[in-house]
Amino acid sequence: MSQMTATARPLRAPRRVTAPTPLRAIPTSIAQSGNGVFAATCIALLTAGLIALLLLNTALAQGSLAVGDLQRESVRLSDTAGNLQEQIDRASATGALARSATDLGMVRMNARGYIDLSKGTVTGDPEPATKDNAFPIVTSPVPPAVADEAKKVLSSATKAAGQAATPKAPGATAGDAAAPTLGTTGDGTSQQTTR
Repeated sequence: MSQMTATARPLRAPRRVTAPTPLRAIPTSIAQSGNGVFAATCIALLTAGLIALLLLNTALAQGSLAVGDLQRESVRLSDTAGNLQEQIDRASATGALARSATDLGMVRMNARGYIDLSKGTVTGDPEPATKDNAFPIVTSPVPPAVADEAKKVLSSATKAAGQAATPKAPGATAGDAAAPTLGTTGDGTSQQTTR
């Protein structure tokens, strides 16, 4: 029976025995840590990066201030250009040109003549322009009589308002000779207007 058990066991490969690593002694403290070149390089790189970031930030701030100044200048110049264009439009209007021509003593001619430069001939029946044959030019949409009347009414209203606002003699009351206001009559009652 012992032979039977001996043959039933599987055969194993022989064990390899590894040689133990030799032991060495570890010192208790490291005697030398290096000469500091790596630390100095890291500090120099960090400092250079911070300085470059500061310079870039300053340049960006100056650029934004310059852009703001230029935008304000552009707005001011466009406002000036708009105002000048309005003045040009007012001065080149038909009424303004006619008024300026009248102020200079120019008169409008009634009969026109045309010169043909290629033939050297004059067509039409031209006459010299004189003040006798000139016709009136209306330069204002408001007739002069109406404008004069409006000026009189405005000046009288301004004088009445100025007199009402001036101090009275001592002892005078506010109700004495007060000028009627818009919507009231002279006796102080209200007046309603309908349109």
